[in-house]
Parts: sequence; structure tokens; C-alpha cells
Amino acid sequence: MHNEFENRRFLDNNRQHHFITHSRIHYKILPNIEIAAGFCFSRQSPQNQYSTTSLVVPEYRLEQEFSVQNQVSKRISIHNRLRVDERYITKNNGLSLSDGFDFNFRFRHRIQVILSLNKPESNLPLLFKAGNEVMINSGKTILYNHFDQSRLLLSFEKSLNRNFSAEIGYIHWYQQRPSGNEFFNRNILRLTLLHKIELAKAKDS
Repeated sequence: MHNEFENRRFLDNNRQHHFITHSRIHYKILPNIEIAAGFCFSRQSPQNQYSTTSLVVPEYRLEQEFSVQNQVSKRISIHNRLRVDERYITKNNGLSLSDGFDFNFRFRHRIQVILSLNKPESNLPLLFKAGNEVMINSGKTILYNHFDQSRLLLSFEKSLNRNFSAEIGYIHWYQQRPSGNEFFNRNILRLTLLHKIELAKAKDS
């Protein structure tokens, strides 16, 4: 079971961008192949860091994913992840929330290189990650922005103990606006706390 708690802020003016949580159950089909499913809750602040409004929009999301990890060397691995989001976004007019939800699917592919910065046998590894994720929207509410966004990701993750790790990183976030012919181009700082429970071992014990 993987749990993530992440906060994102705009680098340009240190304004709040996004708070998001994930909880997923992962199952290894093979040593390097996993499937997972879970739930996400997020609070989305204005997408424009210079917005004069401060509306926070809640979102509830179901997630399913398939991932493959290829070990290139003792310290370097390449991760590919396919994820499907079913998104329930609270209806709003940009100034206030209203009843009900807008729904759409989102299809995501992330490729990521992970480099271990200490010895492979270390119990508390320090990792450097670099990758890119592309997202595509689908659904009746999507009129123009079928291409959702592309994220360039750079981060460092440090294990704190067997179950907890912390990650700090940078996202270059390029996202199509609902109009279809305008784009956000943003620099985001992200801080993540990750928690993992090995359910199979806990059951055996």
C-alpha cells in the first residue's frame, strides 16, 4: 500500500498551487512489473499564479496503473508507468463552487530515470529522479483541450526509514487551457511525503 501527501507551490511568487493525496494498492505480477489501483483527493488552487481569486476546487479521482521497471545497472533504473484517472471535479464558475461534478477520463504516460546516489546495499537510499509525463483528456466535458499537459520532473528522494521517505522536486508544467489555443507555462516546487506498507509481510507475521 502506497500513500502520498504532496504540496505544490509556484516558484515565481511562492503562491499555493495544489495539495494532493494518493492511496493505492500495488501488486507485483513479476519482480519488475506492477499493477495498482487507488483513490486520490486534491485541492486545486487557481491555475494562474497571478489570479486575483483564491477559489480552491476539490477533486476526487479513481486511479489504475501499470508500471515496468528496467534495471540498467546497479544504480540506474528506467521506469515506465501508464495510468488512467477517472476525475470528479467539483463544478465551479471560477469564483465559487456549485453542486455536482464534472467528469472526465485522463490517460497518462510517465517515463522516469532513477539514479541511486549512494551504495546499492544502503538501507536508506538517496535517489535522483528525472522524467517526463504526458497526459491526454477524454470525455463529454472535454471540448478543446484533449491534450492536457506535459510535466518535466526533477527531484531528490531520501528514505527516512523502512516505510517513510521524503521527496523535494521541480516541475516544469506546460498545460493547455480550456480554450484550446492558450497554454500555461509554469515552474512548480513540490514537496512529497511517501508512506509504504508491505501488506503481504504484515499478513504473514
